[in-house]
Amino acid sequence: MVRLIALSNPRAAQAFIDYMASRNIDIKLMPEGEGQFALWLADSQLEVEAHAELEAFLQNPMAEKYQAASWDMAESRTARFYYPRQG
Repeated sequence: MVRLIALSNPRAAQAFIDYMASRNIDIKLMPEGEGQFALWLADSQLEVEAHAELEAFLQNPMAEKYQAASWDMAESRTARFYYPRQG
């Protein structure tokens, strides 16, 4: 895994993660302490593309493509719980 950046706004970080997921690029969000959250790229072979997209995101984090990706990816983030039947 490759650490891309640390951000203080987890919601903004999630918008970037959602956008990258829509492009089939897996990025994980991990707390680092002191209010910072690191973005980690799962596949180091995609590092150049991920950094390029990150730069675009940092220039305009409110761009429609990031907001739209969050809406599109929200369904896949929904937790699903299954409980075994007792009885």
